[in-house]
Amino acid sequence: MKNTHQNASDLADQIEAELRNLGLWASHVPLSGRLASAFGADQLSFEEWLQAVLLPRLRDAGNSEGLPKSSSLAVAGVRNFDGIPNVERLLDLLAKVDALAESGFRK
Repeated sequence: MKNTHQNASDLADQIEAELRNLGLWASHVPLSGRLASAFGADQLSFEEWLQAVLLPRLRDAGNSEGLPKSSSLAVAGVRNFDGIPNVERLLDLLAKVDALAESGFRK
């Protein structure tokens, strides 16, 4: 059975692949300084935040403080991807990240 860190890393790979498949992957994410709002909305689109913030955190979850105690990625995904076709798989992956966080994954 895979360990939780491997599950987090696998989810990151799957989310990246799905963002690429949907044409939501940016060749450059304009991240400057500290993000001051939820999901970086003060500087980034939701998909840019996923790419620049969430994916690196998932890939490094075993080496850092882990994941937050709760997560609302799936809800944010529903709001932000409303009207975009074929996002069901991506939303499912975001729900899996939520479940992983809520399972108590910490370093």
